[in-house]
Amino acid sequence: MKRILFPTDFSSTAQNALKHAIALCQKTQAELLLFHAYYLPTTDPFTNDTLRPGIADALHQRAEDQLDELALQLRQQYPDLKVAYVAQMGFAAPEICAVAEEKEVDLIVMGTKGESDITHRIFGSVTINVLEDSPVPVYVVPKECPYKPIEKLHLAVDIMRLDVYTLAQAANFCKAMDCTLQFFTVLHPRYGFERKQVEQVYQQLKQMFYWNASVDYVLMEAKNVIEGIKHYGAQYRPVLMGMAKHYRRFFELLLRSSVTEKVVSHTHAPLLVFHTFVHP
Repeated sequence: MKRILFPTDFSSTAQNALKHAIALCQKTQAELLLFHAYYLPTTDPFTNDTLRPGIADALHQRAEDQLDELALQLRQQYPDLKVAYVAQMGFAAPEICAVAEEKEVDLIVMGTKGESDITHRIFGSVTINVLEDSPVPVYVVPKECPYKPIEKLHLAVDIMRLDVYTLAQAANFCKAMDCTLQFFTVLHPRYGFERKQVEQVYQQLKQMFYWNASVDYVLMEAKNVIEGIKHYGAQYRPVLMGMAKHYRRFFELLLRSSVTEKVVSHTHAPLLVFHTFVHP
């Protein structure tokens, strides 16, 4: 990896996610690109008057000053860390995705932010929109989740919608991080393949990842996907879980389920979401 994008709103949640971004940069020798998006209203929300000229310049300068101060702190604390920053006017999610493409970043690291709605409480509205539109993998850090060295990426795989592009991204990430790769699939009564068929597919996948002798797989039997993810997290305690963006069924089930908070507490690990060419 050459460049990792870290969007920040300077909150405590972002500060915690920054620790993950720094660790990933140190491991891969990547540049850390700090980013902050600010919104410019056209009228005063209290008086409905048109905002005075020059407010845009003032907001931009304030954003750059905050980023410059943060970059200076990081350079002093981590002398070998390459740090750059960009401030951009606009709504956060689309600007994050635009900068990721423009600056040719390899990874986006961002923290979650609590909201009232259950979906937003777990992932945050900006995060969800970035996951939908990002051209590169997104590393999502749960609130207050500490960084731990990544020795293994636990990748959820739906054999029915196998995406070689996602697997290639996962392999590249593991190679950059010098970590092993473990696939896992939840087998449930409505799943379209039997255990023997899935095992045959995984044996072929292991041959594809010949560069990493530690590639392995786990088949988790459960009554549904949610229970399978929950049991997997409880049994293996993954430091990092991964899945393809098209694995939307998991998100839908997770966010609608009454066991959502139990699943998150069991895993409580960063989630690495890979871009895919497979249509949802």
